[in-house]
Amino acid sequence: MRLYHGTSSKHLDAILEHGLTPRGERKSNWQAVSASDRVYLTDAYGMYFAQSSREKASEDLVIVEIDTDLLPDPSALHADEDAAWFIFQHGALERRFRPPAGMTDGHEQAMHFSRMLRPLADAGIGYEKSMELLGNCSHEGSIPPSAITNVVRYSAADGPWWLSFHDPVISVSNYRFHGSEYRATQLVVVGRLDEARQVEQMFPGFLDLDAVENMCALRRTVVDLPQPQTATHAVSARPRL
Repeated sequence: MRLYHGTSSKHLDAILEHGLTPRGERKSNWQAVSASDRVYLTDAYGMYFAQSSREKASEDLVIVEIDTDLLPDPSALHADEDAAWFIFQHGALERRFRPPAGMTDGHEQAMHFSRMLRPLADAGIGYEKSMELLGNCSHEGSIPPSAITNVVRYSAADGPWWLSFHDPVISVSNYRFHGSEYRATQLVVVGRLDEARQVEQMFPGFLDLDAVENMCALRRTVVDLPQPQTATHAVSARPRL
């Protein structure tokens, strides 16, 4: 499965050298603070997350593609805590996972779920369910460069041009109706127009993929990925006895 991470060009060099790393002590981009030990992935919203990661207008947008089959530990994939929160809001979460009775703030509740994503996965609320509901999931710990299969960079020099085709509201209900549109757009963004055309649309003809591709192609740069290092060891001749 291919998933995507959107970020700012200020992180590009570090990503190429070290892969995708959790934010750690860095400031979160969101009012609802993301978990510090996770990398967040999507099949739909790469441009949106890249836009949200930018602090300056001069920063470009970067979309990183990973292949989950290349992850060293596939069990590190978990739900996005927002998916667990939505399940909780609809009354479909087991009592043992629910927030304390006095915890009523939605942001605090989401962080409560971010601390229990492994047991939630064991109970059937793993990354597959999260992707089905929301189009997002999380990865515990870093994602190495060896799992990165494609990186594209988009110029932001002429303003937020991407908003003309991608300005989503991230929610379960919106993903239910518009998820196919977002997934197809995401594929176009990373240069996979032919695959995007194969995504069955709920509203056929609504999304002009060729127009999206033309807009993206003018601003897209495919980033060269570092070649994997091949360790070489000198073999000394073994004396014969």
